[in-house]
Amino acid sequence: MSVLENVAQELGVGINKQFQVYDQEGNHVATAVFKLDRSGWQLLATPKSDACIDSDTVLGGLISGNLVPKTRRLDDCPFCGCQDVLVQRMRFTRGGQIQIMYTVYCPDCRAHGPLEETEDAAADGWNEK
Repeated sequence: MSVLENVAQELGVGINKQFQVYDQEGNHVATAVFKLDRSGWQLLATPKSDACIDSDTVLGGLISGNLVPKTRRLDDCPFCGCQDVLVQRMRFTRGGQIQIMYTVYCPDCRAHGPLEETEDAAADGWNEK
C-alpha cells in the first residue's frame, strides 16, 4: 500500500473524488483529489487563491492535522445559520496510542456535533440534529 493510499484511507477520502481542503480556522485553501491511474498514485491540489500551496504542502498538512478535508454536504449551523461548517479531524492520545476522531464544527458560533470515529458518522450526526 502506498503512502498516498494510506493517507486517503485514513482520512476517509474517496479515490478519484474531489474534496475541499480547509485550514484549522475553517478557511478553504484548496481543492484536491487522490488520483489513481495507470501512472500510479498522485495527489493533485488546486489552490483557492494565489497562495503558494502545492500537493506536497497539502499532503503534509493532511498528515499533520493542520489541514482538514471536507467531502460531504453539511447542513447549515442550527444555532447561527452559518453555511461554512466543516468536518474537523481531531487527534487524541490514549494509552500511548494516537486516535483520530471527527466532529462537525461551526467557525462562527463554535458549535460542534458529536465526536465520531469516521467523517461520515460525524456528518450524519450533525445532519440528523
